[in-house]
Amino acid sequence: MKKVDRVEPIEEFVFKGFQNQFRNVFECPVTITNSSDPIQIIKRKEKERGKEISYPYAFISVANIAFGDNLTSHRLSRVGITSPVKGSSENLANRIQCVPVNFEINIRYYTNCLMGAPGSVLSFASKWISAQRLGKLKYDIVYSDVPFSIVPFLEESLNIPTREEITDNVAHYEVEGSLTLKGYISISDTMSTLPVNVETNFSATVGDILEDGSIVAGHTFMEFKK
Repeated sequence: MKKVDRVEPIEEFVFKGFQNQFRNVFECPVTITNSSDPIQIIKRKEKERGKEISYPYAFISVANIAFGDNLTSHRLSRVGITSPVKGSSENLANRIQCVPVNFEINIRYYTNCLMGAPGSVLSFASKWISAQRLGKLKYDIVYSDVPFSIVPFLEESLNIPTREEITDNVAHYEVEGSLTLKGYISISDTMSTLPVNVETNFSATVGDILEDGSIVAGHTFMEFKK
């Protein structure tokens, strides 16, 4: 059988959407990494640009993944989404099963200011509580023309360790928080089907989904065609 192109998994859309939403709410650069020493990433990037470290900066890491309890996605996880393989001469289609999961996420926020300025520890804490109470980190994606609502559940408390002493010209506060991101992972395989002459757009859109499935007040942050 002819090798076909890889279908972009839904979890990549989920995390890019979360990264985008987090950046908008907390107004700071954010990187997804499971590095044990993420501050070194900042130092290396800034050094390559010939600049000093600037704050604030946030890091997202994945601590755990577990099966979710979204019963409304039962059909999508069992039956899946069928999409034709563009340009295939062998009547092939991709079947994509979207399984609800809970991503346990750790957040580390670095700043050199405790209070009294945008980007300070207390400023971040205020935005965290507001996001937790008002659901500001919720967002929607559309994957293969199917809408999905992604809901983060933030822990109510933040851990604020004592500021470290100056080491290698770096002195900062590190604020730690955690949340549960109710999202999806996808499992895809290729199957034979009847001839199909349809071009399917896979896209992820941040915005609000209406009852009829249309999107308003959003923008596409990733799109590809198969």
